[in-house]
Amino acid sequence: ACYRAIGICVYDISDRIQFESWFENQLVPVQTRPKTDDIGHIVLKARAVWLIGQFVGQLSRQLRQSVYAILIPLMSFIHQDTVVALTAAKAMQMLVEDLGFYGTDFAQYLSPCLSSTFDMSELCENVETKRDLLAFAATMIDRSPVSSILPLLEPMAKALPAMWLRASDVKSLPVTSGHDDNWDLSGTDGRENLFRTAVVLLLTAIVRKLGPHAVCNPSMRELLLRVIEYGTDVSGSNTGGIFMLEEACELWDNVICAADVYSADLSNLYPRVHEILGHDFDNLKVMFRILEGYAL
Repeated sequence: ACYRAIGICVYDISDRIQFESWFENQLVPVQTRPKTDDIGHIVLKARAVWLIGQFVGQLSRQLRQSVYAILIPLMSFIHQDTVVALTAAKAMQMLVEDLGFYGTDFAQYLSPCLSSTFDMSELCENVETKRDLLAFAATMIDRSPVSSILPLLEPMAKALPAMWLRASDVKSLPVTSGHDDNWDLSGTDGRENLFRTAVVLLLTAIVRKLGPHAVCNPSMRELLLRVIEYGTDVSGSNTGGIFMLEEACELWDNVICAADVYSADLSNLYPRVHEILGHDFDNLKVMFRILEGYAL
């Protein structure tokens, strides 16, 4: 209760608390205490992690390294304690989004943090939580240097297709470059498309950050094209054109800009321009950018 009261009043009392000293002397011992089934200790650990997120503005660049080292293992607690793991992920998100974040300092933690975030998005049942976790992954990619993300491209290219398909309870993965019935996602509901929209936004962040590296990766390219094809379908054969048309068009625009070679698979998407413009003019600006990309 005391931790919560302090966290709620952080903006009023932050100048009276030396958080760095408190973190090292009080909060670190709480997090590093041997694992126990005592519910009181579990609640205290979760609240201490939450409190760290409230004091992000007081963390020095050097202290952030210690905080990263504390939070990363807690994010892997998803199998033992979901509340602690998700609270750690939220605190880490606040650190990454803060103006004092340096991607180079975070480089060594990026891989385990992304891995834990993907694991949590897979194991959590709540669709909104899944969506928020993938939004956090997109933020990590956006704020990290290219040199840190490139080694993770192949693992992400392998993980994201399964994640996309699992949203509609489809277990199989595409194995060829041709049309695969496993990608038929018609008949799905809006909650599932909320999660898929988060996948589209994550893919957009990857393409925007890595450019040709992402588009030229065979596994990633296959996923990108299938997702664009699904999300820009306004014919009514699936719900992609209803729930994620704007996001899919943004992804399409970024793929066109990143592609260094005009290929048949990109050419096959071109008729969608006429279909979308014939449907409505809500995405007129991005469609003009896509047309410009094809022309250039």
